Amino acid sequence: MNLLPNENAVGTVCFMTFNRGHILLKTIKKLLPRLNHQWPVLVVNNGSTRYTQEYKEIEKIAASCKDLNYYRHKKLFFLTEIFVPFLS
Repeated sequence: MNLLPNENAVGTVCFMTFNRGHILLKTIKKLLPRLNHQWPVLVVNNGSTRYTQEYKEIEKIAASCKDLNYYRHKKLFFLTEIFVPFLS
C-alpha cells in the first residue's frame, strides 16, 4: 500500500486515531462526498482496542475508495513527531 500522496496531490489529510473509531467513522462518512485526488485522506489507527467494528467499517470504505487510505498499527505506537508534511 502506498501511503504517500499521488503525483497530482496537493497534500494529504491525516487522521491519527486511538480508540475513537465511533467519532472517526462519522467524520469519514461526512468527508466521502468531498474526497478528491488532490487531497487524499490517510487514517492511521494506532493499535486501537475499542470500537473495532467502526474501524473495520472504515477499512472497508477505504478498500473501495482510492482517495482514502487506512493503516493499522498492531499495537500502540508512540510517536515522537506529531506531523510530518509532505510537499512536492
